[in-house]
Amino acid sequence: MELRQDDSQFSVTFSRFKFITINEKCRFGEPVGQPRRDRNEGEQTAVARPTRDGVEVEISWGAPNPARILERYTQLPDGSLKVEATTHVQDNVDTCVRIYRKQESQQQSPMVRKASEAAGRRL
Repeated sequence: MELRQDDSQFSVTFSRFKFITINEKCRFGEPVGQPRRDRNEGEQTAVARPTRDGVEVEISWGAPNPARILERYTQLPDGSLKVEATTHVQDNVDTCVRIYRKQESQQQSPMVRKASEAAGRRL
């Protein structure tokens, strides 16, 4: 997983099972269109928001298979990254929590550090 951030946007890139690749850029506070994660034609809308302890990204798309996803990226006290994704599809809700451990040579995640500073708080 690769996370990047500047003053205006947040991006995430990751691959699953060698044939699913997510490469999304979201603007802070401004919805943007991008290809749908479910690979259907059309676009999804995504918007990023800094939070007290990280970044959250809200994603949604319409028919067919309308869905809404809220992803929260948070730095944990041990320096690892917690990604909590809650997906709403019709009457179904699924939450997945993933923990990414940093390598020893890395410092605090720049994404979380910058997001918390943008929200006016330091971790």
